[in-house]
Amino acid sequence: TFIESMRKKLGENTIFIITSDHGEGLRDHPSVGGSTRHGNLLYQSHIHVPLIFLGPESLLGPYGERSQLVELIDVFPTVTSLAGATNPKAIDGESLRPIMSDPRRASPSQYAFSETMWRKRVRKQSITDAEWMYIENQDEWKGTAPEELQQFNGAQDGVETSRIEAYPEKTNHLQKTLENINVSMQ
Repeated sequence: TFIESMRKKLGENTIFIITSDHGEGLRDHPSVGGSTRHGNLLYQSHIHVPLIFLGPESLLGPYGERSQLVELIDVFPTVTSLAGATNPKAIDGESLRPIMSDPRRASPSQYAFSETMWRKRVRKQSITDAEWMYIENQDEWKGTAPEELQQFNGAQDGVETSRIEAYPEKTNHLQKTLENINVSMQ
């Protein structure tokens, strides 16, 4: 296989990282206009991407799937930690090595932040806590509302599946969390 041949060339301590910057909604959101186009939405099908580390158990810990919530911003600090380097103090994200070596350990992230500001017409932000996703649609995208609360692992189809009115406390909590993230980025 490709990985085996590369490992022969590069050495046994080679680590392969497989991920993506985003997914595609394809036809998962039929009530949302333009949902099959690239970069327009922040539903689970767009932001839940694979993150696979392949390498020796001595570096990555015991093999196995982990289900903790992590962010792609954690990849760089993880790579530098695996390489034995020190992360710069001003770097965002945290190393995932602790949860690689101990699958019972909690994720460094309690929430995952996502945003898309694609071209001039798309502007959205979301915050996820692995069960719920709060989305602010700061554009006027057909089939969406200015604010949505979606179950992270359920069907997500804009206004049709938003649970914002049924769960006001969860909505307020995630909205405040998103506000705090925005303030800290300024």
